[in-house]
Amino acid sequence: MRIDHERLDRAYGIVADAVREGEMQTAVLAVATASEVVRCEAFGEGGVPGAGVESIYMLASISKAITATAVMTLVDDGLLALSAPVARYVPEFGAGGKEAVTVWHLLTHTSGLIDEGIPWESWRRDRVTAAQIVQSVCATHLEHPPGSRFHYYTGGFSVLAEAITRLTGMNYPDYFRRRVFDPAGMADISFDPWQEGHGQRVIPPVGLTDDGTTTSAEVIRYFATLNWPGVALFATAPDLVKLGQTLLLDRSAGRSKILSPAAMELMSRDHTRGIFKIEGDLVMPVRYGLTWRKGSIDGRSTLPGSADVIEHDGATGTWLWIDPAWDLVFVLLTNQNWAVMDRTQARVLATVYSAWSAGSGRHLSD
Repeated sequence: MRIDHERLDRAYGIVADAVREGEMQTAVLAVATASEVVRCEAFGEGGVPGAGVESIYMLASISKAITATAVMTLVDDGLLALSAPVARYVPEFGAGGKEAVTVWHLLTHTSGLIDEGIPWESWRRDRVTAAQIVQSVCATHLEHPPGSRFHYYTGGFSVLAEAITRLTGMNYPDYFRRRVFDPAGMADISFDPWQEGHGQRVIPPVGLTDDGTTTSAEVIRYFATLNWPGVALFATAPDLVKLGQTLLLDRSAGRSKILSPAAMELMSRDHTRGIFKIEGDLVMPVRYGLTWRKGSIDGRSTLPGSADVIEHDGATGTWLWIDPAWDLVFVLLTNQNWAVMDRTQARVLATVYSAWSAGSGRHLSD
């Protein structure tokens, strides 16, 4: 892959300008191919101690995509079937009319369950545990028939992690380490960087809480005690680059460090075609693989890349994008609590693609 480094400089310049102008407090931008880290650079205000390439960020919902990848290792091993009811693996989940909800439904956000909003501050105050979160999800009732519509649902990933523990006999954080993190060479990713001795490298997100009684740092310290698979993995940009490179090779080179090529293809397939997200009078298509998104905003292909893209963002300002057809891994980590599909981040991604395109002679529509 030949890359136009002058155009790549422009992408990094957009991030540098955004930090300098206060649009974001810190950022790390990394781009890589399956075999090479092309560039990884950190940007941070002087008031953020230790902000750098090895800084650790709370990934927020990128955690869901990583959890889904761990679930797919069980599919590879023949321990779990996507079409099976979740209650086969976690029997208490079947309460409230959820007997027909399958693993596939949870992985595609089509279970018929709805997040009513996560009361982070009250959870922290009451010291809600991970086991209590699973119990709460198991006690919920369906709002819609499974498979009838899309509704983004965080709670299901706690139940999926519980299924991993019950099927393997290992605590799911240990299973993630053995089957995903270590094979990919992700040295710093964890559910609790403080327990791992890396807490001083964590960059707390901005604006995670606004009730005036707690800080974002206090909230994420509590999150770290939950081992929360849908929200609270912590990692560096190099960690996510290594995950992206490993998944690229698992699919394109036929190698199987984490997933078989067949499992990678299945995870990456567009599973939600014909299913819609409904908000009031607004009906929107969605494009999701098995938890990983397919590179679109509200179902519209408004971002560059191929049909093979898998990607996910996080509300703390994080984004991981993997495009096998372009041999591209793109990581943008910030600590700004906003939707990462903001105009600035989309500009950065488009400019990176232009560098890949100009260097290779390909077109963005390829």
